[in-house]
Amino acid sequence: MSVQKPVIAIIGAGNGGMAFASYLGLKGFPVILSEFEEFDENLDPIRETGVIEATGVLSGTSRVKVAGSIAEAVAKASIVMVTVPAHIHGRLTDVIKDSINRESIIVLNPGRTGGALEVYARLKEAGIEQPVVEAQTLLFACRKKSATSVMIAGIKNSVDIAVMPGNLRDKIYEHLHPVIPQFRLVEDIRSTSLANIGAIFHTSMTLLNASRIDNGMEFLFYKDSATPHVVNIIKSIDQERLAIGTKASVQLNPVGQWLRESYGLPEAPLSEMIRSNPAYQNIAAPTTLNVRYLHEEVPTGLVPLEEIGRMYQVGTPTITSLINLANTLMETDYRYTGRTAKTMKINDMSSMAFQDYIQNG
Repeated sequence: MSVQKPVIAIIGAGNGGMAFASYLGLKGFPVILSEFEEFDENLDPIRETGVIEATGVLSGTSRVKVAGSIAEAVAKASIVMVTVPAHIHGRLTDVIKDSINRESIIVLNPGRTGGALEVYARLKEAGIEQPVVEAQTLLFACRKKSATSVMIAGIKNSVDIAVMPGNLRDKIYEHLHPVIPQFRLVEDIRSTSLANIGAIFHTSMTLLNASRIDNGMEFLFYKDSATPHVVNIIKSIDQERLAIGTKASVQLNPVGQWLRESYGLPEAPLSEMIRSNPAYQNIAAPTTLNVRYLHEEVPTGLVPLEEIGRMYQVGTPTITSLINLANTLMETDYRYTGRTAKTMKINDMSSMAFQDYIQNG
């Protein structure tokens, strides 16, 4: 007797959403793709053909369905793979709260820093006690190539995930692991939130290459940006992140070890590892500063890292400086718009109360 595979809704049809749709479709899972209404027409070519083409380390044609709305997609799904930018997780929660299957599993790919805390709290405010899974990073290095195709440059060997609340992690993992075997369960969401490597790499390399990007220069983002001096900034951010982990009694890997485990790279100086990583080789730099590396990763990466550091009384001078630089550069206030202790609903908690909350909800 064949076992029926779970229906998987993928919210967001950008780089990550297209990669997940291809990956899961090629594995034979029923996939339903959906988007916010203002982007829904971008899915019309897939509606017409019913397929997505993958190239790169994963190649083939995947059959997918396209829902008429996000609400329609989540109502039918056992697993909801969220691939929209982290700074609109709050908006997404408001969209799905009335239609989501209460037995389904929500997975943020990735959660960035505090994503599961924000989504769980917003659902709870709406009277919905539903666990939320936070992936530490996106499983793929990928780029959407057309309306119906995606290039997957690399698939990580493992991606850490955690569950909010943590007391449900084993039950949730039992359902997720057969679908994404690269998912590796960790103790609690502090491990994934404090391991937001994207916020370390992307913000620093974008800010320190701002003039090149502003001038429209074409260059390779990782290969050309991660010079030894720029990597000094990355190392400093990493040390602040690791210090928060130490104070919180959370075991975190330095970025060099993360690169080795995720991509199977040999040990080398950090600059060399980033620049020689095969999965990063052909990824072009952004052509504008109005890019998710700032608009997403500063408010949902650096800002909550600074906030959690404050909770544990750990100074974050380099993180704070980069937030200030981004605010000035983009003439905005990412601390005002970002993921703060208040939006994560942890602003009145001691570190001990926080630890109990992430375990028991």
